[in-house]
Amino acid sequence: MEASETLGDAVCPRCGVLVVRLKELLHGIGYSPDTFNLLTPFASEVDQDSLDTVELFLQFQEEFDLQITDEEAETIITVADAIRFILKRKYGFTDEELPPS
Repeated sequence: MEASETLGDAVCPRCGVLVVRLKELLHGIGYSPDTFNLLTPFASEVDQDSLDTVELFLQFQEEFDLQITDEEAETIITVADAIRFILKRKYGFTDEELPPS
């Protein structure tokens, strides 16, 4: 998976593959693809305290081969936040290189 592949007007044009993969992971736990929005909070579709959310973050860790602390997980509110986290942690993006919030 390359972070540089494009997908139209994704949160950043270089993040297309991440957007697609995150959408697939979310769909796998019941997140409706029809309501998928990069700025929609995970909690709007999935109860933040539910096992689904824990499972989602476990899937993020496995899929992208990274660790997410509880404190970091609390800062990942939207799909866009997840993309920024993955770009920074996995691909070494600096704050200046990350797409805007």
